[in-house]
Amino acid sequence: MCATGSSTASNAVERLYEPGATQGSVAKELGITGTQLKIWRLEIEGFGSIEAKRRQKADAAELERLRKENKRLAEENEILQMGEQANATGPSAPANAFFAATAVK
Repeated sequence: MCATGSSTASNAVERLYEPGATQGSVAKELGITGTQLKIWRLEIEGFGSIEAKRRQKADAAELERLRKENKRLAEENEILQMGEQANATGPSAPANAFFAATAVK
């Protein structure tokens, strides 16, 4: 079993970050060797960096997906605007203006 999954290991390593705590003093208090505590610390810190890399990859993938969607939406918007301009200036523009002005309000 990996020590990084152990709450005992996590608690022991957290104690290392308390003011005045040393690897030797924490290990002695817990009745373990300094070497074991160091192994747990390295495993937990390594696991944290793996998780950080996973989050970065997931964030990068999400950003790429959003950029593609944004580009698609911008293109759709441009097409819609071109269509609106064509309708406003096309041969039926006077008729459209007439019917819009005489529409029942």
